[in-house]
Amino acid sequence: MKSSKLFVVFVSALLIGAAAVTPARAAINSMNLGASYDAQQANVTFRVYSSTATRIMVYLYASGYGRQDALRYVLSPVGGGVWTKTVPVSSLQASGITGAVYYGYRAWGPNWTYNSGWTKGSGLGFVAVAVFLGEQRTLR
Repeated sequence: MKSSKLFVVFVSALLIGAAAVTPARAAINSMNLGASYDAQQANVTFRVYSSTATRIMVYLYASGYGRQDALRYVLSPVGGGVWTKTVPVSSLQASGITGAVYYGYRAWGPNWTYNSGWTKGSGLGFVAVAVFLGEQRTLR
């Protein structure tokens, strides 16, 4: 009888201890990253995370491939490494983007600093980073 009470106390202690160390589960996409319409479907909000970016742009396309970007916007940092931009659907439609919205992000940061003269294929702003025996050096 005494051993069964000890067993119950032991099992109870294990269950309580297990509950205390069970990891919390993070909400899926708690930062609302990606692209999403608002409730009225009048705007699309683009959100992306980067811990080191100094500038991020979203490029919008009328088709999935073979076309130049129809629109591009600079995102604004909102804190916690999240960047965002809200675009009216009317702007998308005026530029020929109807139906699916194809988009891509371009980011600048410590290894590729923003340069207003930069164009696709240009190396303006690129900083090569080399690691020598654990020491990081910037080569320009």
